[in-house]
Amino acid sequence: MLRILAFILLLPAGIHSAHAQLTHADAARLLTAMGDKNVVVAAVVDGVGRGTAESYGATNVVLVIAYVERDGRPQERRITFYFDKELGWFYSEIDTANRRVRLWTLAGYKELKPPLPPSPAPGK
Repeated sequence: MLRILAFILLLPAGIHSAHAQLTHADAARLLTAMGDKNVVVAAVVDGVGRGTAESYGATNVVLVIAYVERDGRPQERRITFYFDKELGWFYSEIDTANRRVRLWTLAGYKELKPPLPPSPAPGK
């Protein structure tokens, strides 16, 4: 009985420790890919994100706190990165005006666009 109880108590810790980890170096690479310069990552906080309650305590979310320079001006950066099995660590922006999703990953930048609506048949 004690073994079962110990297993149950230790299970969440084992699961939590197996999730993907974003290193300071990889966080700096992501910020640099997003256009920031002279990046100094102060902290990578697991399980915390900005803006949404569902990001707190999640194993696929990190809050990065960093000093960066953008357009030659020093700035504080607090940004949430997410982990996806296919993308790895990423940051995204949804641009509805231009019908696209912008993604920054450790592999680089890419855009995803929905398929174009079918053209009307000639003569209609």
